[in-house]
Amino acid sequence: MKGVIIYLVGFPGVGKYTISKEICKQADFRLYDNHTLNNVFFPFVREGSGQQLPQAVWAAIRSLRQQAFNFYNEHGNPDFNFVLTNALAEDDPVDVTIYEAVEQAFSKKPKAFIPVTVMCSEEENIKRVQGADRSARMKSGNVAEITEIHKKHRPLVSKHQNALQLDVSNLEANEAAEIILTHARKIYEETCA
Repeated sequence: MKGVIIYLVGFPGVGKYTISKEICKQADFRLYDNHTLNNVFFPFVREGSGQQLPQAVWAAIRSLRQQAFNFYNEHGNPDFNFVLTNALAEDDPVDVTIYEAVEQAFSKKPKAFIPVTVMCSEEENIKRVQGADRSARMKSGNVAEITEIHKKHRPLVSKHQNALQLDVSNLEANEAAEIILTHARKIYEETCA
């Protein structure tokens, strides 16, 4: 595959980053995790996993994201495959705007854009969000926040023709990666062969 964008979206802590790393192990993909952008700013303001961040950080991230996408469209290699991640909820207008900006930014150059909604049960999500590696990457490990998210929100599900929904509650990361790559290869063969 060449020029494929896999975009993993779902609640914080469902396993997007872990699955993305597996996709990169199993196929020729480059990881562009949302914390690649977030962690340009988070070290200046984040103290703990439950802390509310100042609104200014989100505006700075949005600006940087747009610059990165513009750079990709102007200078990026069209044959590179990427896996992107983002924690997004369907009923949050800001999250929907972020998703739409990503889809639009990656609709021109790649040969296939594949959004994947990664979901898991609340119980499994709570277990996963407490992983030690999350705080090292400046990710929230707040269990109360995850419980609240499951009560109030729905994961963002794309209506894109190449979309996939995947419940990973009982899947290991390598298994989830295999399912996603199988789907991506099918889309690629149908649209790019």
